[in-house]
Amino acid sequence: GLKSANDEDMILISDVDEIPNLENISFNKYKNKIIQFRQEMFYYKFNLKLPNLVWTGTKGCKKNKLISPQWLRNIKDKKYPFYRIDTLFRKDRYMDVNTIKNGGWHFTRIISPEEIHIKELDTEHHDEYRASKKTPDRIRDLIKRRMIDHDHLADSRENKFGKEFPLIKLDINKMPKYIRENQIKFRSWLDLN
Repeated sequence: GLKSANDEDMILISDVDEIPNLENISFNKYKNKIIQFRQEMFYYKFNLKLPNLVWTGTKGCKKNKLISPQWLRNIKDKKYPFYRIDTLFRKDRYMDVNTIKNGGWHFTRIISPEEIHIKELDTEHHDEYRASKKTPDRIRDLIKRRMIDHDHLADSRENKFGKEFPLIKLDINKMPKYIRENQIKFRSWLDLN
């Protein structure tokens, strides 16, 4: 796809669980080198949102500015002021960044409790997860109670597991168009109670 793209085409890089909100987006109005999408984070079900945490997921730039997909992913999720001269020498910090505030959805752990358990045993924080002694039954209980027990804002020296945080049910009309139009298909992955 990149080989056949024109130099002025906008290239977006996302993880597979990040869906950018492209409704009402006109890429022509973004003159800065880089754009980034601020996304809401969802756990367990497509419509169970973790409030008060905004995820900077999808990032983009024009093809003629793209160094590599990994370079784009590594860019820090803030716009630096003009006096930050270090931005001239770093490839992960930029002053010319546009942020799209209603930038979409980041879905995480939209899988069964057993699959979540296996995934957590494999992630970079697997030692903390093992120490938490979490089981698929515990995960099932968290889903039922609309809670997570993972602190995204914890200091890297702290244990990220243990404290519980409530999820809120988001109105289905605020979900991606494809989910809105296919509720029956996704009913197992929607909190409809």
